Amino acid sequence: MPMTPSPGCGSTTATASRPWAITTAPEAAFGRALALDPALLPAQFNLANLLRDRDRPGEAEEGYRRVLALDPGFVRAHTNLGNLLRSRGRAAEAAAVHRQAAALAPGEAAVHVNLGNALRDAGELPQAIACYRQALRLDPRSVRAAAPLARLLYDRGDEAERPELLALYRRLTVLEPANPEHHNALGVVLREAGETARALSAFRRALAIEPDHAAALNNLGTLLRMLRRPQEGLPLLRRAVVCTRSPASPRSTWPTSCTIWDR
Repeated sequence: MPMTPSPGCGSTTATASRPWAITTAPEAAFGRALALDPALLPAQFNLANLLRDRDRPGEAEEGYRRVLALDPGFVRAHTNLGNLLRSRGRAAEAAAVHRQAAALAPGEAAVHVNLGNALRDAGELPQAIACYRQALRLDPRSVRAAAPLARLLYDRGDEAERPELLALYRRLTVLEPANPEHHNALGVVLREAGETARALSAFRRALAIEPDHAAALNNLGTLLRMLRRPQEGLPLLRRAVVCTRSPASPRSTWPTSCTIWDR
């Protein structure tokens, strides 16, 4: 159905003097504000957020860049532009934008998390680890920093970092005690550290939260077999196969990073 222009907003087609295509009531409201004052930052920023939420990333990117042209120190616009670029697979560009946000707001944990996410996606893993560590120094309760940091440290496999890795997963099980992924991951690290009893406990805790957690079933079953307790381990391994094949099976991998948007 054709869109009817809102009163006072003119055509629904963007022009050089009015760059936004007005297609919905919220956009029309922002359009009226921008028609009165094209440099009105809150309207520019909120319209870019709306376009992002409506899956119009190209227009949203243009909007954030307009905001930053007017105010290069607008941290929230740097944050959202960086997150948008990362969501579109442009990690290196996203990292450059998030670096500006981190320089402008070095005391905010979220900007370091977002920079870490972009650097990780760009393959700059040591720098990403440094960013997550800085975020945790600023906010020790940040799950968004602790979870990806733990995964990167596990993948790096540096024995000297094992105490930090164990501490991170223990912290995650305290911060999010109902998340089976954290307990399962803690069990993996404990098993590799030779702490068998604690590993068994961690896997069992994951299964107490999510009985069909395929990875925890497999890990617990495998460990029990290694301990020569096949009568306990084999049923768990059979269940793991069934759960893995089920479309409703829960995630069986590690926690992923979270993007922190600004409004």
